[in-house]
Amino acid sequence: MAYLAWGADHNNKYPMEISVTNGGAMESVANGDVAACFGVMSNELKTPKILNCPADPIHPAAIDFTNGLNNSNISYFVCLDADESHPNELLSGDANFEISGTSIHSGLLQFSTNVPIGWDSIRHPGFGYGGVGNLGFADGGAAEESSNGLHNALLETGLATNRLAIP
Repeated sequence: MAYLAWGADHNNKYPMEISVTNGGAMESVANGDVAACFGVMSNELKTPKILNCPADPIHPAAIDFTNGLNNSNISYFVCLDADESHPNELLSGDANFEISGTSIHSGLLQFSTNVPIGWDSIRHPGFGYGGVGNLGFADGGAAEESSNGLHNALLETGLATNRLAIP
């Protein structure tokens, strides 16, 4: 909902669609800086603690937005290509998945929509969702999805390539 509220004040564009010089986070997110995206939305987010999954022992929650919010405090990826005009596109989600059997790493991730993808527990060893993860969509919706649901969500974006910033 924070993305939609922020977008309402910025011509229905998300932070990753607007240049840093205009108050967005486009260049920062394109370099893998997930914290910059959430940082510009701090007025729409009550606390940075919601950026940390309670089942994620690796990424400790940040205390506030001004002192030390960085990728190490965030459990969720940001999709660089999400926009409000394509409601089925992924916006954000749990950053604990693997592609073609390999766990993902921090930074910018670019991959084909049809690659084998699924949830794993390497990045979140305490992740107790049992083979599912959470996804946020450009229309403001959210869903808990299985690995198959994650794959289908990527197919439904209509994009040939997905670009995700991983904390």
